[in-house]
Amino acid sequence: MSEAPTARILLGNAARKARTAIGGSALVLMYHRVIATSHDPYGLAIRPEVFDAQIKTLAEGYRVITAAELCGLIAHRRRIPPRSVVVTFDDGYHDLLSNVNPILERNGVPATAFVSTSEIGSSSERWWDELAYLEGTERDPARYALLRTLDAPAREAALDELAADRGLKRPTRAENRTLSAAEIVRLASGGLVEIGAHTVSHGALAALTPDAQRREIQGSKAALEDVLGKAVTLFSYPFGGPDAVSDVTRRLVAEAGFAGAFATDFGLAFPWSSRFAIPRCSMSALSAEQFSAQIDQWFALGR
Repeated sequence: MSEAPTARILLGNAARKARTAIGGSALVLMYHRVIATSHDPYGLAIRPEVFDAQIKTLAEGYRVITAAELCGLIAHRRRIPPRSVVVTFDDGYHDLLSNVNPILERNGVPATAFVSTSEIGSSSERWWDELAYLEGTERDPARYALLRTLDAPAREAALDELAADRGLKRPTRAENRTLSAAEIVRLASGGLVEIGAHTVSHGALAALTPDAQRREIQGSKAALEDVLGKAVTLFSYPFGGPDAVSDVTRRLVAEAGFAGAFATDFGLAFPWSSRFAIPRCSMSALSAEQFSAQIDQWFALGR
């Protein structure tokens, strides 16, 4: 490598480190379920004792801020405090109240729960849990990829057809149930968990027409505001990639009146990050020591 490109790389690294040192950064952690289960086809679950150890590590060694605080800092381009971490959950499974909330309360750690709303008040499971049950051991990734891009009526019809083909009933297993309206209120009333929207039917938004996207985005916001009796200002996009989030999607989220939106793209959040495309880091069942090392490694990427 010649001296000129090497010098440019060194200068670029130095500028990036200086910019980060001035502006600060945050890690937004993305969880889904905290439950002891032998049936976890998508790798979404972490056992309660593992999650407890991770949250205790955050409480003792990091500055845990809320998603709303982070959005406010980004909106005003203000410095993010050192070692800032945000805890988020997607989907709205019942274990948020039974397993997650007690651990958060014990450690004094806030979190945001992004809830998709179509199953509130029903015994229906999330469509991907139904799909895993109906497929059994004959998993078809192409079917999953298709279902995530369909609108809700088409997806329901596809699941009905699959159930009929397999001679099965669509499942309503208690282990996979979602939060009821009363449970959402209880979760929010504790003061540590803020509720955010996560669409109505949890599909890949950018695969839908703008009008259908608007219904999914605004519908989830309105449903949760009706449950909670107050404004819902945070949003997270289901899935990731170009079929899930587009420029149109982000614009529609902003137009719906949200203060910020969280993606599934990996990365750190900076004061100059887009408020409607805040990256997150997906978490797995790491021990406390591994968890701390992983967090520190991710922070190092931003320096």
